[in-house]
Formats: sequence, structure tokens, C-alpha cells
Amino acid sequence: MRLWGDIVRRILFVFLVMLMAVSNLSVAAYHKAQPKVAVLYIATGKYIQFWDRFYQAAEQYFLPDSQKTYFLFTDQAPSYLDTKDNIVIVPIQHEPWPFVTLKRYHFFISQKEVLKDFDYIYFTNANLIFQSVIGDEILPTQEQGLMVTKHPGYYQEKELKYIPYDRNPKSSAQVGSNEGQYYFMGGVNGGTARAFLELAETIKNWTDFDLSNNVIPRWHDESMLNRYMIDYMANQKPLILLPNYAIPEDKLSAMSTEFQGNIKGVLLDKSKFGGHNWIRQVSD
Repeated sequence: MRLWGDIVRRILFVFLVMLMAVSNLSVAAYHKAQPKVAVLYIATGKYIQFWDRFYQAAEQYFLPDSQKTYFLFTDQAPSYLDTKDNIVIVPIQHEPWPFVTLKRYHFFISQKEVLKDFDYIYFTNANLIFQSVIGDEILPTQEQGLMVTKHPGYYQEKELKYIPYDRNPKSSAQVGSNEGQYYFMGGVNGGTARAFLELAETIKNWTDFDLSNNVIPRWHDESMLNRYMIDYMANQKPLILLPNYAIPEDKLSAMSTEFQGNIKGVLLDKSKFGGHNWIRQVSD
């Protein structure tokens, strides 16, 4: 009887060891399947009014199966939400318009050593609010590298002369009259950490060069992004989203019909929050 008891105990011990090993493998596989995503958000000055609402919507809808960390670039005092474990406060100074948007890639590159350890990095405008689940369809492959979004005002435009590229020959963002294909919005983009940080580093350098020559691109960082993507698309095919991921609130009704109600994100109408100039702290 003692012999049988020892055998049973050994069998149970081996079974428990195997069960623990399988359990640990399952946990490891689960975390490996969850990509690490950095969400970049700039909210200086009066833009901070959008932050809490953005965070709550992003937690609910944006890549819900990922491990998200929010990098809040701000000059404001933290709110109650900022005590959460997945929020990193990055103090920056508010700069006069348009430098706070033109230098956004400077802010991102300041965190390069931290951001390079993520799988993906995404940036959105402060007034973007997610409306429904945004999943793995926005994750580019390693070969694609970057994810960009067609501008809701120009995504159907076929004639290059009507697309608002920067045509200034003194600007690093200059696009020739026969160049280009799509016009991408500056407020919704991302990609693999490697590809996004390469984009950010390049645009930062272009911006520094232009500012040293007193040149400001036509549409600031958006002009720089479009110049970069023309060069990028000569060799690679990025993941391109339609503008239903960022529909302006004042165009929501018409474009909702066009996209059959499949609206992923809405750009809140700034006129309801004090207006563009008040939010940007510029005089009329």
C-alpha cells in the first residue's frame, strides 16, 4: 500500500508541475500576443480640456487587446486620470502657434530611448474621440512600417494642383508639381516603433533646418509628413486608412452616410470649445 501511495504522490507531483508549466506558457503567449503600444498626446495650454475624454474613449475603443502606455506631453498640472499606471507625464512648455504643432516631432524624439522599446507608436490630434472599436486592422506589418490616414478634405481629390502640398522651393516640405498621390492628415498616424521614430527624427531635422532659415511649411508638420510619405512610398507601401478614422464633427452626418455609419473617430468641433484661436491662444 505504501508503494502505491508513493507512486500516486509522484504522479500527482508530475501532473502539477506540467500544469504549472502549461499555465506559465499560456500567460507568456498571452502577453506576447498583446503588442506594446505607445500613444502620444500633446495637450498644452487650453488643449488640456480634451485629455480626460480622449483617454477614456481610447481605453474603451483603441486597440483594446494591446498593452497601451499614454505619453501625455503637457504644461498642465496632472488631473486625477494622470495617476493611472499607464500614463506617463512628459513636461513641455507651451509655444506660440504654430510652433506647438510644428515641433511635435521634437517632443516625440525627446522620448526616443523609451519609445524604441515599444512595438508600435501612434499619435492623434488632441480633439480626436474614438467612437467604435479600432483593432489590429491599424497595425502595419514590419514591411509596411507606417500607418497614415487620408485627409477627410482631400481623400477623393484626383488633380494634384488642388491638393494643398507645400510648393515653396525654400521649404524642406516642398512637393513638385508632378509629385504626390494622396494627401495625408497630420493628426492620425503611427506605425512600428522603428519606422515611426525614423519619420520623427527626419521631420525634426527638416524642421530645424527650415527654422534656421526662417521658413515655416504651409501646413506645418502636416506638410512635412506629406513630403516624407512621398519619399517613403517610392520604396515601401504603408498601411493607408480612409478618413472614417477621423471625421470632422461638422461633416459627420454627410460622411457617416458615405461610410455606411462605420465611423471610428470624430474630430470634435473646436468652435464648441472656445474656437481655434482661443484654444491656440492667438489673437483674432
